[in-house]
Amino acid sequence: MTFHDFLDSFLRRQYRANHRIAMVIDNAGYHKKKELWPFFKENKKRVRLLWLPPYSPNLNPIERVWRLTRRRVTH
Repeated sequence: MTFHDFLDSFLRRQYRANHRIAMVIDNAGYHKKKELWPFFKENKKRVRLLWLPPYSPNLNPIERVWRLTRRRVTH
């Protein structure tokens, strides 16, 4: 499943008329693909994108998992 597929599926399941979904997104390359921008433009009334700063491990919980995993594997 691509990120685009996920967004499509998520909106179909979660979106309710007259509501707007806020999505917090990190700076992974697949979140910024040019192919997604038409989708974001089409759905700007349904989805509000909140981009994390470029390096923000404290705001992105998965970074803690990666740090712990790296420590366990390399030490």
